[in-house]
Amino acid sequence: MLPQIGVPALCLQAGHDRLLWPPSVAELQTLLPDARHVALDGPHLLLQACAEPAAAVVAGWVRALPATG
Repeated sequence: MLPQIGVPALCLQAGHDRLLWPPSVAELQTLLPDARHVALDGPHLLLQACAEPAAAVVAGWVRALPATG
């Protein structure tokens, strides 16, 4: 399913994730090669634990998307 995604994708990776192991991250990068992959210093619940840095990454990614319409 993942290789069929035709829209921009952003993958945030928690640098200290104890649930999602590095091989899983590598597989995700292989399955979504066109996605932007960003690692942040934080735990598995990255959006809750590191809300401001994660929001900054998401906002920057959205601003960089090509305009449509």
